[in-house]
Parts: sequence; C-alpha cells; structure tokens
Amino acid sequence: MNTLPIAGHAPLLLQPTATSGEESFSIIGPGGTAVGRVIFHVRRHRWTGHVDGGVGPERDDPLRAAADAALLWSYDNPHRPAGTTPFPGEGEARKALYAITGLRQGLVDASARAFYFEALRQPQMALLLPALERLRDQRYVGCMAGCRLTISLLDAVRTPARALRDALQGDERDWMNFPLVELLSLVEHARDRLSATAASSPAPLRGGFAGRFSARHEGDEALAALRRVRDWVTEAVAPLPVLPGPLHAASSTVAESVSGLPVHNPASSAERCRATATQLSTVARAVRTFCDAADQVAAAVVRGRVGLLLDLTLELRARFEATAAVLDDAIAQHGSMRGIAEAVARAEVGYVRATDRISVQLGGQDIGPAWIVPDVGWTAAGVDGPFRSWEGVVAALVHGAEPI
Repeated sequence: MNTLPIAGHAPLLLQPTATSGEESFSIIGPGGTAVGRVIFHVRRHRWTGHVDGGVGPERDDPLRAAADAALLWSYDNPHRPAGTTPFPGEGEARKALYAITGLRQGLVDASARAFYFEALRQPQMALLLPALERLRDQRYVGCMAGCRLTISLLDAVRTPARALRDALQGDERDWMNFPLVELLSLVEHARDRLSATAASSPAPLRGGFAGRFSARHEGDEALAALRRVRDWVTEAVAPLPVLPGPLHAASSTVAESVSGLPVHNPASSAERCRATATQLSTVARAVRTFCDAADQVAAAVVRGRVGLLLDLTLELRARFEATAAVLDDAIAQHGSMRGIAEAVARAEVGYVRATDRISVQLGGQDIGPAWIVPDVGWTAAGVDGPFRSWEGVVAALVHGAEPI
C-alpha cells in the first residue's frame, strides 16, 4: 500500500487505511508498526491526528494532522532526532527563537479553555508566560556568552512547561497537551543547537559568531542585551533580605557602569568602537568585584547570572575591538569596508588550531597562510602589513592573487 513521508518526522510514514465507512490513515513507525491514526470528521470536514501521547488539533488536510500526531509521538519516544548541528549564524538562531516566542498566544488561548478564569493564576503558567516574555526580549546570540544566556532563558521556559504537562489530566490535558509539546520540541531543539554553537566555534574565526559586528545596528543590539542581563541580575538580587555592604556597593557600581554605556551607534566608527571597548573594560572590572562579593554571600542563582554578565561583557568588548580593527584596515589598506567584506567572501578561510594560523584559499588554490605577530598584527608572505584584523590580511591576499 502506498505511503507518504511525514515532513520533518522521519522515519514516520502516512499510509491509507482500508476501513468501511470511515476515511482514515495510519501513521507507520519504525519497524512497520502502526503508532497512530489520522481520522476525518465528516460533520466538521476536518482531520485530527491520534497517538498514544494525545490528539492533535483539527486541521484542513491529513498531512498536517499527521505532522501534529508525529510531533506528539516523536517527543515521547527515543526516535526524536538530537539537534546537534550548530547554527550557521545569528539569523538562523533568531528564527528559531522567533518560532518559540510566537507560540505564546496559542498557549494563552489553550490555557483559557483548560483553566477558565484560573488560567493566569495556574502556578506553571504564571512562570511560563513571563519566561517567554524574557526570551522574546533577549534574542542576542551574537557571541558565545549570548548563546549561553539564551540557553538559560530556554531552560526557564522548559522547566514550567514540562511540569505543567506532567500534571495535566482530563479535559485540561486535551486542551494543553499539544501546545506544550509543540513548545517543548522547539525549545529543546533550539537549546541543543545553541549548545553545539557555543561549543564548536574556535577563536579567532567563529563562523559569524563572536567576531566583528557586520552592521552598525548590531552594536546597539549587543549593548541593549547587556543592559537586560544587568536588569536580570538586579531581579535576582532584589529578593535578598539584607545586602552586605560590599555586595551592595558592587551592585551599585555595576548598575552605574552599565548605564554609562552609549545608547546610539556605538559601532559606527573605529574610534567609537574603541571607546565602547574601554567602557566595557570598566564594566568588566565592576562585575568581577561583584562576582567576588556574590561568591561569599549570594544565592547560586545570583552567582550564575553575574557570571553570565561577566562573560557577555568580555565577549562584547572583544567584538568591539575586532570591529575597530577591521575598520582601521578598511581605511588604511583597502579604502572601504565593502572591499574587505567582498574579498573575504570570495576566499575559503580556515583556522588551524595546532599552529594558531589561518589557511586561505581562492578558487581551490592556497594563497595563505596568515598568522598573527604578538603586539604587531596579522601578516602573511607577499603582502604589505601588518594588519590589525584577520579580515584585512585575507583581503590583501585575495587582492594580491587576483589579476588586476
């Protein structure tokens, strides 16, 4: 009998079922066994997917209903594929987060049906909805610390969602089960990929993560993220009954130093990038003092958030410094940022960890390597240098290898 693949849910298949008086399909799992059904409701002209883990929402077509049932089955069974592929860049990571936060209204609607007027007072929902709002506001994944921060926010979504699903029974489960599984599937997949991203990107070349800013507005977004983490730390400190003197002073110093960061176009020029990096060094010193004070008296949640604030501060400083360096090279060596960016895009660049060099190829031919000289800059054979950025030396190699 003919079968159809269920998109995104290999190895599950959809197979027509020969029954009298009922139009339906079977969902075929590993080993050829039926793990669910897709049923057509004649009166409503709608389809629903059914598995042991629950029932999906009504849909207009059987393939979509099958995908719902497959999602329910996959989440509750070990055949769910692990999301271990790193994100290729910030854009893809943000899309994954948009998909998660976009489910918030559906959860609100389902909880209203499940819990009626008690929906917003339901304990897990009272934790889940604010966690989704924090995730919506914090979408900065432009560096490793940003990835780790986002993972912690995803955990804050996952924990109450899991607890709520485990506690559901009867009609409440009928309404809430699918929205929660849909949310949890996306959260866990995004979490796995962010973990892989944070662990897989070697310095100094990080595949679009934690390098220079590629647009001016990214500097604004980065500092806005830092301010939100500062606020997140403040939320953790606020419930403490009494703040010891050193911790209170350190907390105030951190708040003041972060508030002093620029709020508009911090990455618009090399000079502004360097000035912002210097200010971030001041923030880092204040946060380190806060870390020392928090280690002695504060709860683990405070120490964890302060640690994330320090990591983010240091990585943002590195990004502003990297941006200043490539802007310097653009002005001094190549005339424009576009010239460097286009040349780097034409090359194949790799990081050789054993020698701390970068390999450079153009059209399959080696034109590198390039290396960094401490306290001098980046250089390579046959190019005038040194260069302040690896992008600058790669662009020089490309320009030197291409015919005039």
